[in-house]
Amino acid sequence: MTPVPLVPFLNLHYLYCFIISIFGSKCTAAPSVSLPDITATTSAAVQSAASNGGSFWSWLWPFGSSASSAGSSGSSAVGTAAQSTIWSDLYASMPTFLQSIFDIIYSIVSWVWFLFSWMSWGVASVLFTFILTALVIVALLLLREWQGGAGEERVHARADSKRKLAWDALLNEVLTAEPKRWRAALMTADEWAGELLISQGFTGASTAELLRSVPDDAFISVGSLWEAHRVTNFARAPSSDYVLTQREAYRVMKLYEQFFEEFRFI
Repeated sequence: MTPVPLVPFLNLHYLYCFIISIFGSKCTAAPSVSLPDITATTSAAVQSAASNGGSFWSWLWPFGSSASSAGSSGSSAVGTAAQSTIWSDLYASMPTFLQSIFDIIYSIVSWVWFLFSWMSWGVASVLFTFILTALVIVALLLLREWQGGAGEERVHARADSKRKLAWDALLNEVLTAEPKRWRAALMTADEWAGELLISQGFTGASTAELLRSVPDDAFISVGSLWEAHRVTNFARAPSSDYVLTQREAYRVMKLYEQFFEEFRFI
């Protein structure tokens, strides 16, 4: 098997190291690589190049110093001696004008590859910058959304806290010794119930009409709300003979509370 010649614009060293690493080997210098199919002449040339300070690159490079000097400045690390007898003889047997043509082609391809490599790095850098920028923007948007959601939760928590305080104050009204304040507390709770029904999509001009539009199985506390509204109507009527006791007022307020708590109103 003839050793593969190095073309400087292809990273054969990397390819070689990658292939042998698949089989558990390590990337070593050329003299320590076992190549049993290479002829004794080639092996002797490899040993000669190694003794002269040749590297892995110089071992792979098939041509002489003529082609090497015709390449880009980045190929100066490639050995100047021809280690492959077959390729060296082939290159040496070429007429001078063919060698010149080969050197020109080699130089052009090397520079084209050199420019292509830098352009590839440039494009990759731009794309990497765009991707990194997009990730940062997405992270900022997610952070803003999370902060906004947390802020809304805090606002709702504050609103719920205010309603809870207002309800506790209203509930304390029926613990006083004044029947008028009991009736006022019941009527306020009934108004709150109407507002909550409207917020749930029910329609009606009053709490009674709103309740008539509510199906019997619309929510769990619909029966408690109906009973609380009925007692409140008796208590608010000036000509009614209904006697509202403090115990009854407190019971009705707790019925309203069941409805409010079901919808997390308080």
